[in-house]
Amino acid sequence: MTNIKFQFKICQILPSIALNSNLLSQSLYLVRYSRYFMTLGKVVGTVVATRKDEKLIGNRLMIVQEVDLDNELIRQYTVAVDSVGAGIGEVVLTAGGSSARYTEATKGKPVDAAIVAIVDTVEINGEIIYQK
Repeated sequence: MTNIKFQFKICQILPSIALNSNLLSQSLYLVRYSRYFMTLGKVVGTVVATRKDEKLIGNRLMIVQEVDLDNELIRQYTVAVDSVGAGIGEVVLTAGGSSARYTEATKGKPVDAAIVAIVDTVEINGEIIYQK
């Protein structure tokens, strides 16, 4: 429990840190524990579950691997409900926690992560670091 509290405090101060992508790359793993942040990721697979909560029937479950601000894959994965029709290989934006249940596809469903956007461009300090 101590580690999670420590990591959450670090997450709270991340916005005040100057945009140093190396520091953020190392710190993005810590953001994971709060699940109040939106994260960038790449769809790398799907999950098929023949037996699941009936509220999830008809929803696609996608495996999203997080990416850092250098557009490098991080060894952190999330299973997310696809609310926008994302495909394998696409860079997406995921929302976690209760925010994941605000899409039309996830309202009232047992969901803790949702793909809420397909990313076209990521720009930091005037420099495009990702272009679809």
